[in-house]
Amino acid sequence: MSYKTVLVALNEINRLDALNTSAVKIAKIDAAFVRGLYTIPAAQIYPSTGFEAVPQMFEGHQTFFKNNLAKVKNAFETSLQKAKLQGEFVSIEGRSPLISDEIISHGKSADIIIVSATDPAEVSGVELDCIERVLVGAGRPLLVLPRGSEHVLDLDQVVVGWNGGKEAARAVFDAIRLLQSAKSVLVVCVDDNNEERVTQEKPG
Repeated sequence: MSYKTVLVALNEINRLDALNTSAVKIAKIDAAFVRGLYTIPAAQIYPSTGFEAVPQMFEGHQTFFKNNLAKVKNAFETSLQKAKLQGEFVSIEGRSPLISDEIISHGKSADIIIVSATDPAEVSGVELDCIERVLVGAGRPLLVLPRGSEHVLDLDQVVVGWNGGKEAARAVFDAIRLLQSAKSVLVVCVDDNNEERVTQEKPG
C-alpha cells in the first residue's frame, strides 16, 4: 500500500510550518500528491436572546480565515516548490461553521489526512472537537500533530499500540507504509490480567 494522495488541513494558522513540513515528509515516501485544504467556514447563526425574532449572526471566524487566505496559500505552495512535489491548494467556502465537515468530505478521497491538534487555550476559529469529528467521520488514516510542539516529524521510530482488536488491526494496516519506512517499530501492549500465556491480545 502506497500513499498517492496526502491531505493536509491548514486552518490551524499558527501551525502552518509544522503542517507543511509534515505533509512534505509523508509525501516524499512515495512522491505523493499533496492537497492543502483551507476552509472558510459559514457564519455562525445563534438564536435570538431578546424579544425580537431575528437570529444573531457571527462572522468573526469567517472574516479571520478570509484575511489569512493569501498567507496560507503562499506558505503551502512555497513548501511544495522547495520539495519539488506535485500538489494543489484548495480553498473551500464551508457549508457549515464546522471546519471538520469539509476535512471529512475531502479526506475520504485521500490516503492519509494530516491535522494539528487544537489548542483549547486559543481562539483559532477551529472547533475544539475537530480532531474527534474527523477521526470518527472520515474513515481514513489520521496523523495528528501535537499542539505547541515545533519538533520536526520523525518517522525513524514508530510505536504501535496493540490489543488484538479490529481497531488495532485496521490502524496497523492503514499505517503499514509508515512502518515500512521506519528504522525501528516498537509494539506495545498492556496486559491488564498480568498473564504469561499467549493470547490474541499479544502480537507475534
